[in-house]
Amino acid sequence: MGRRKRFGRFRAVAWLWTRLLAGFAFVASAVPLPMARAAGRILGRMAFAVLRKRRRMALQNVDLAYGDSISPSEKRRIARESFENFGIVAMEFPHTPKASRDNLVRVVGREHLDDTRGALFLSAHAANWEWLAPACIAHGLPVAEVVNSYSDAERNSLIDTIRRSAGIITVPKNAAGSTLTKLLGEGTYIGILMDQSARKNAVPTTFFGRDCWTTSGPALLALRIEQPIHIALMHREADGSYVLNLSRPIAFEKSGNFREDLARFTQQVLDRIEQHVRNYPGQWMWMHNRWKSRGGAKLARWAAGSTATAAKPSEQERAAS
Repeated sequence: MGRRKRFGRFRAVAWLWTRLLAGFAFVASAVPLPMARAAGRILGRMAFAVLRKRRRMALQNVDLAYGDSISPSEKRRIARESFENFGIVAMEFPHTPKASRDNLVRVVGREHLDDTRGALFLSAHAANWEWLAPACIAHGLPVAEVVNSYSDAERNSLIDTIRRSAGIITVPKNAAGSTLTKLLGEGTYIGILMDQSARKNAVPTTFFGRDCWTTSGPALLALRIEQPIHIALMHREADGSYVLNLSRPIAFEKSGNFREDLARFTQQVLDRIEQHVRNYPGQWMWMHNRWKSRGGAKLARWAAGSTATAAKPSEQERAAS
């Protein structure tokens, strides 16, 4: 009976939370964008003041990344701006259909794309990452994005509906492999965020000079497809407008050791993301536990496996893709 009560209580909280999100999205969508952005900045400052655990994590992460190279007050400013950025993204998200319809994002590097085929866009939680795909739609690029699915079906449907209303194809992360390969073959552009810590199918990397684990999913896909791969990163200008920068296709030579190539490719992309975060530090999600430790045993297992010279991935690696 105790477990049933706890489950019922959880369902009630999830139901209420979804209703609150739906109400928030409705109100935010009705507010003009300039007002929505101002409100989002205020919400972010309030969250910075109230959410002590997330504030502490953000400050610790900024300290880990920058050490003694900047002052404590500068570190606090970066962390606070990160919360403000999240608040702005939250208020702008219900306006996602406008981003594709009204061309609200300037795209730099459009000439680097081959319009005769699809491509892989590797990105990060920078500025309004939710508008990366709508920006592509606005510029005539058929696009799909890999998304996390929420355990609550109604909440997942609410968020997915807003994304798809902009003309975006959404692909659940837990069932992405074969679907993404098919879409790429059909000429679709695929957006994947790869800047956060990963528990499964991760490779050891460094970010701001600190050891961390990063998802190998994008690299697994990139090393197998014959499609172009671009870095696609967003930043916000001083006037509140957005710019999406598309890189030239990434050049990457395979060594014949699949596992080493996997880590090397992932690190190559992560280095580009790091430089972008350094350029716009207040627009990145510092409150995420990026440098989460996975323990020495996992690193030892990876090191032992990476000495293999087999050119083909293992069964486990094939399944992970």
